[in-house]
Amino acid sequence: MKKAAATLLLSLVAASAAADERPGIRPGMGLAAVETALKGRCKEFSVTGDADRFVSCRFDGREDGAVLSATVSPKDRTYFVSWREPAVEDMAEYARKVAAGLGFSGAGEDCRLYDYPMLCWTGADGTVLYSAETDSQGRYVNYLINESIEQADTAE
Repeated sequence: MKKAAATLLLSLVAASAAADERPGIRPGMGLAAVETALKGRCKEFSVTGDADRFVSCRFDGREDGAVLSATVSPKDRTYFVSWREPAVEDMAEYARKVAAGLGFSGAGEDCRLYDYPMLCWTGADGTVLYSAETDSQGRYVNYLINESIEQADTAE
């Protein structure tokens, strides 16, 4: 019983810490703003790429901990944000809390991304939040994607 309680407590602490690490960046932000928002919070931080810039942030340095990746267009606008975080609550409940915390309204709609069933919310600027997926390490996975920015900024 003590072991189960300790495991639950550690899970709750990890989930609470991860909630503080929700992305802090949104589609439309330039690379300088993304770096400012993330650098001080990441144990490991990198930016790679020439045209599209790829940002990677590992918040706690653990392989199974909270991690974020983002893509910034050649016109210096973020259009893709993905983050993974340990969580212990029901997936749909978690997704709705994330959506509310990011300013999305409503209960979300059933949708698919990368052939996975998810819950989705669409913002006024066209950004879509996809949530309620787990990865192979048991972390909850979220995406903020703005296809109109991607199409406008990466079209040749």
